[in-house]
Amino acid sequence: MKVANFPSEIDKSIGTRLRERRVSIGLSQEKLAEALKIDPEDICFFEQGLKRIGAEQLLLIANALTVQPGYFFGVVSQRPQKSDPADGRTPYVAKNRSVLVEQGLRLQRAFFKVKNPALRESIINLVNDMAEFGEAH
Repeated sequence: MKVANFPSEIDKSIGTRLRERRVSIGLSQEKLAEALKIDPEDICFFEQGLKRIGAEQLLLIANALTVQPGYFFGVVSQRPQKSDPADGRTPYVAKNRSVLVEQGLRLQRAFFKVKNPALRESIINLVNDMAEFGEAH
């Protein structure tokens, strides 16, 4: 029988999604741990993918973060991916996910500070236009 590598990419991905959601709703590791009646260090380990989250614990975490359990599997692929980005099969996003998450969270925080609805809509349009321009080049 083959022993699985630990932490696996799935454990890391679930941990990243946990952290994304926790930070996006402004919840500290301590507050989440308190709600789950676990040690705050466990939250840290979960987020790093260093401690595997069981099914029951995942349900409790999902409830505490007001998401469906499937949320944590949003970036998990069914098939293995090559580690070489030059082969064209490994998405750039997967390799740089933590950087993109941090940038996304910073953008989200800044966006929510903009009070003018028309200006927020202009920002959305600008970002969409920039994304489309980037795909064309």
